[in-house]
Amino acid sequence: MPMMLNKQEKWISKSHRSVKDKVNGCWYCGKLGHYKAYCYGYALRINRARTEIQSYPNNKRTKYAWVRKHDLYCNVAFTAENASGTSENEEWYFDSGCSRHMTGTQEHLVDFERISAGRVTFGDGARGKIKGKGITGGEIQPDLENVYLVDGLKANLISISQLCDTGMSVTFTKTECTAVDDHGRVRFEGQRSDNNCYRWKPRSLCLSTVTETQTEIWHRKLGHLNIRTMIRLSNQEVVRGLPKLKQEQNLVCGPCTKGKQVKVQHQAVPDVKSTRALELVHMDLMGPIQVESLSGKRYILVLVDDFTRYTWVRFLREKSETLESFRILALQLENEKWGIKSIRSDHGGEF
Repeated sequence: MPMMLNKQEKWISKSHRSVKDKVNGCWYCGKLGHYKAYCYGYALRINRARTEIQSYPNNKRTKYAWVRKHDLYCNVAFTAENASGTSENEEWYFDSGCSRHMTGTQEHLVDFERISAGRVTFGDGARGKIKGKGITGGEIQPDLENVYLVDGLKANLISISQLCDTGMSVTFTKTECTAVDDHGRVRFEGQRSDNNCYRWKPRSLCLSTVTETQTEIWHRKLGHLNIRTMIRLSNQEVVRGLPKLKQEQNLVCGPCTKGKQVKVQHQAVPDVKSTRALELVHMDLMGPIQVESLSGKRYILVLVDDFTRYTWVRFLREKSETLESFRILALQLENEKWGIKSIRSDHGGEF
């Protein structure tokens, strides 16, 4: 009985598969009754291709390489099309479409190892052969591992995907990009260049240093003693331990220069320069104010008498009303007692 059930199940499964195959058909040859995985035509083509490659001479066989399916789109570099024509050999660019770190200069690599890893496809369709890989680092090179040496590549490319594989987080902004590790430390920084590529920014370097002379050092040790006096003491050997010092040309001590500077004396002036009311009136206009008043006014004209400190305030709707408002106030003051003799403003263009 179990034997009959197994045969019946196999017959049902086979019949169900045959019906499904007849409906869908093969994706390679287009015929019904089988899938692509069971297609004799597809298997025959693969076997012929392998036989043809193996029959090539050694000098031609190196131009081709059998790779796994997920490696078919692995070795690509899209930034190389824009960066290779304008970049220098010392510049490195961040490439989000580059599968591996790449360079075209072998001098950038240490611990170089020759490998045969196929070819790299650039953004313009050109292809370059991978000659080997190595490590970069130092003051003028980024610290990278597994960097491919690609023949014909003029740009140095930093792969974003390879940085992310090491646990880094890469962030791009409008002007720069940063790569941060798991501990929150910035490992790589880049700035956006004129060709719209992000160029790696090296660490700050001190290419030249200035050393202090013996004269400068002893000048500070002796409490900024006069240079001529210090040279005379050195020549006469009156100070034990003081070496022979020489007169330095263009020697300038910053603390000594600041210590000899003096402030220019200005005579104090009284706060009030006027002798009577309305002799001098200070005026200024403020606005426009974002919040309008209940009557829709956004400007404030303020006038202050220099002698009495009496203040007048006028509210205006527009800046152009300043002159008319001042004329009305001047006529009122002239009718009361005195007229305004002079005014002072900040030349803000109110009139």
